[in-house]
Amino acid sequence: MESQKPPQALILECVNNPELYTNRSQLRVDSSGNVSGCWFVLDTAGQEEFGAMREQYMRTGEGFLLVFSVTDRGSFEEIYKFQRQILRVKDRDEFPMILVGNKADLEQHRQVTQEEGQQLARQLKVTYMEASAKIRMNVDQAFHELVRVIRKFQEQECPPSPEPKSKEKDKSGCHCVIF
Repeated sequence: MESQKPPQALILECVNNPELYTNRSQLRVDSSGNVSGCWFVLDTAGQEEFGAMREQYMRTGEGFLLVFSVTDRGSFEEIYKFQRQILRVKDRDEFPMILVGNKADLEQHRQVTQEEGQQLARQLKVTYMEASAKIRMNVDQAFHELVRVIRKFQEQECPPSPEPKSKEKDKSGCHCVIF
């Protein structure tokens, strides 16, 4: 029997309180609790009325979860098109993305093998993981991994400025680097 969870279930399960879901949530990345941030989630899958807005959201996105259902080959086959569209809109050869095969708990209804998911991920040069919103398998991990990939990408794009080598602090105690 097919899961009754909606396509947004992966997102909703990651948010602490799904009843208060407003497309904006606080996400703790590391178990130490040191890294947290605000993030926005836009889910337009299967909603063609958002097609015109999709590219605008792609322009401003810092990273993307490419989610398909392992029980729906059609959703898997659409992933390549979305990934290409993101890269075209971003005018990049690579960008932070994670490929997620959702509904991994429905093994008896599987239409896409784990090997096929891994092969597509290699082709797209992204990380692959399987998840299940229904049993909360790898839900948080998918979002956490995306944040790590985004941060790694940002560090490579704009490495942190070196600290000034001055031995003395100015009177305010602040170190400033002005370019």
